[in-house]
Amino acid sequence: LAKKVYVLVAIRLVVVPLIVFALFKLLRLEAILPCALIMAAMPTGLNTIVFPKSVGKSSDLGARLAFLSHLISCATIPLWLSILM
Repeated sequence: LAKKVYVLVAIRLVVVPLIVFALFKLLRLEAILPCALIMAAMPTGLNTIVFPKSVGKSSDLGARLAFLSHLISCATIPLWLSILM
């Protein structure tokens, strides 16, 4: 489970923003690139905890994803901002 969480967080905080960055550069949408990139680089929301609980399922994976993505985003968001500047 731990390895799966790290892979999902890496996809969410590194791969998705990288795809957004490349796509917006390719399409020459530099005017809205900063906003789109920062939105893509945000951590996992807390819905990953709320929705499973609301239907009686375990929210363990969602809680791990939310915690770890918020923690790691403290490093990745400034990194993405430095790339934009």
